Amino acid sequence: MQCAYCGATLQPDSKVCSQCGAEVAPAGPPGAPTVFVTQEPIPEAFPYVDPSQTVEPPATTPVAGPVTPAPVSFADISLAAVNSVKGDTRANLAIVSLVLGVLSLCSSFFALCGAPVAVIGVILGITSLKTSRRGMAIAGIVLNGVGLLMAVLFTVLIGVMGYFSSLPGN
Repeated sequence: MQCAYCGATLQPDSKVCSQCGAEVAPAGPPGAPTVFVTQEPIPEAFPYVDPSQTVEPPATTPVAGPVTPAPVSFADISLAAVNSVKGDTRANLAIVSLVLGVLSLCSSFFALCGAPVAVIGVILGITSLKTSRRGMAIAGIVLNGVGLLMAVLFTVLIGVMGYFSSLPGN
């Protein structure tokens, strides 16, 4: 008995083809032909490509026609949006405060280096609290406060370690 779908040899009592998975209908009376259930072919995930065959790329037609220039020249571009950013300088201070907060956290590990950066960042953050970038200002104040606290703690820690290392017997 052969599979009508792929041609593989089937066992007499099989219900499914072992090669392609097509269902085999129950056999009728002895000597009657085997009936197969019609089934859509299973697409191959990676179809076989014969390396000896050369494949021609599809023909493409070049784009015809001249290229048109941009409809607007750079002289016609309005600078109103660029000039409107200048009026909101306090909002930009919130960004500077946030950047200084990150810098104060990084420089707080060195004695007294992070403290001035953190103090300036806190002042700029408080100045920019009443702007549209209030969240950035608050984040800058918090980061600068943590940076200032860490700078003070590390400075005290270095001072205490220096004091104990200078005691006699150490």
